[in-house]
Amino acid sequence: SSSASTPTSVNKGVEARSLFQTSGATHGLSLALQVFFGRASPARKVAFIEDPTYFLAPKIFKEQGFRMVPVPLRTGGGGGMDLDRLEAQVLAAKARGELELELVPEKGRDGPQFAGVVYCIPSHQNPSGGSMPGEARARLVQLAREHSLLVVSDDVYELLHHPATATAQAPHGAPPPPPPRLVAYDLEEPSDGGAQSGVVGGGNVLGNGTFSKVLSPGVRCGWIEARPALVRALAASATVSSSGGSAQLMGAMVAGALDAGALDPLVDSTRQLLAKRMAAVQRAFKRRAPRGCSLSAPQGGMCAWLELPPGTDAHSVLVAARRRGVSFKPGDLFSPAGDQHRNCCRVVVAHYDEETLVRGIEILCQVLHDELAAGIAT
Repeated sequence: SSSASTPTSVNKGVEARSLFQTSGATHGLSLALQVFFGRASPARKVAFIEDPTYFLAPKIFKEQGFRMVPVPLRTGGGGGMDLDRLEAQVLAAKARGELELELVPEKGRDGPQFAGVVYCIPSHQNPSGGSMPGEARARLVQLAREHSLLVVSDDVYELLHHPATATAQAPHGAPPPPPPRLVAYDLEEPSDGGAQSGVVGGGNVLGNGTFSKVLSPGVRCGWIEARPALVRALAASATVSSSGGSAQLMGAMVAGALDAGALDPLVDSTRQLLAKRMAAVQRAFKRRAPRGCSLSAPQGGMCAWLELPPGTDAHSVLVAARRRGVSFKPGDLFSPAGDQHRNCCRVVVAHYDEETLVRGIEILCQVLHDELAAGIAT
């Protein structure tokens, strides 16, 4: 299908042989874990996950028997996963005898093999809204090659970079152009000709995308972009073979939209809409923010991260806010460790218009003023 060449500039150069159709990003993640780790030993079922992260991702890893190792974001949450901490955690796991590749693969098993997995959301991260810089993306790919790790790059917000024209009036100004998607760094040939890819040999990154964030939440159709060897391994799965392919009807409908040129204007309008809503929220927060509270300034996507003073209990704030008709998700729900970020909360701009969002932020700021002044939320 001509849909194999996606029309947006961020995906310029995508090749059909590097794409695998899925029933959305959740299906892509679950299938990847099944294919590459389904019969792995416990020593290889180790997942390094951003903390905070998308709140349902750790549950998916837990269901598939992984031991999760939380890795904090860089200071401030604006630069993606802390790669110094990731490298230290990887070396510590190896010292414990984990992340060991099988010298002799299981009989009947072929295709790429990995020692462990890294899960991250490099662009407009949920919940922090931050993005990993280009140099950090290149380093992450290099670390994955050196240690034979699979990186699952959750790219659901990749196409939702906020355009400069829509954010010029935001308190923090217009954002810079986004770096290339993470998998693009893996699609480039290593400078050593692939020697550092070890047993893997055919790539270390899966770019896991979906149309549900740009067409409609009910469009459960997506794609994995990766080196052809990884795509072939996914396609050879018995689950895929038995089903005859994923999201066939929905995929055909999406292909029709792509062929008709309908996706580009929809993506553009969605980016404009989210950017304007986020800028309105930022301005409202700047006007009303209580002392000690800060809101991240995302350059794309639909999530922002609200940090309250240390020791503040976001759950107590939530109870008070709900009495005023405002709700949010407390930060500890996004922690793989389960006990971090209790003084934080996620703000989402996807569901309401600007006027409603601004009113909600104003109410939340007033609740915070009241709760912090009374000392109730600590």
